[in-house]
Amino acid sequence: MSENEQSKQVAGSDGLDFGLFINRQYVTVKRIGVGGFGTVWQAYDFSLRNFIAIKELLPEYAEPKFVEMFYKEALIAKNIIHDNIVRVQHFWKGSNGTFYVVLDYVRGVDLETLIRKCNQDKVVIPWQLSTLICINVLKAIDYANRIARDSITGNPYGIVYRDISPGNVLLSFDGDVKLSDFGIAKTADEIKDSIPQKVITGKYPYMSPEQIKGQSDIDHRTDIFSVAVLFYEMLT
Repeated sequence: MSENEQSKQVAGSDGLDFGLFINRQYVTVKRIGVGGFGTVWQAYDFSLRNFIAIKELLPEYAEPKFVEMFYKEALIAKNIIHDNIVRVQHFWKGSNGTFYVVLDYVRGVDLETLIRKCNQDKVVIPWQLSTLICINVLKAIDYANRIARDSITGNPYGIVYRDISPGNVLLSFDGDVKLSDFGIAKTADEIKDSIPQKVITGKYPYMSPEQIKGQSDIDHRTDIFSVAVLFYEMLT
């Protein structure tokens, strides 16, 4: 690890990890979580003087196929600018061989945390709020599928998200609803050229039957199915 990537981690009194310096530009405030292929940190950007999120590819996923997925997530999300989608700012490879993605930091909680807390406290999520959350998620997947275009070719991406779940829906304290993590999303061209899957990616409780079967010709309707499952979970 070079001086540029050198890090120092300190345990704070509250048990959070902070003080991890990355690229001489960012310092981590706390670990938000570990999921998919990477560790996600809340960090502070010294140049722009604001908080950001940094996703770091886990060392065990340094194989080319996972790096390609990690890069593809950054590439797709960087070109999707929408109020209901977490924006990607930057992607780079550190001299230590680790890959990083910088994203907007959403100050709030994910839907999974909200549902779990409401279940623990025996509080029913108001149907109006559940409806509002689902409407915003549908806006995000509709934009990614029908409207977002490749910046070079100008062709629609035709993205099928394939991973609608409470953990990927972020609720900001400002009232925004944002979809995150395009790690297993596929464009229309990728779906057209794909073959039936032997390994199913995604979260089974929220998948459409077609996705669970590994069918290669799924489209945006699989995401709509998953949003319906999400809606049912919040209502019940």
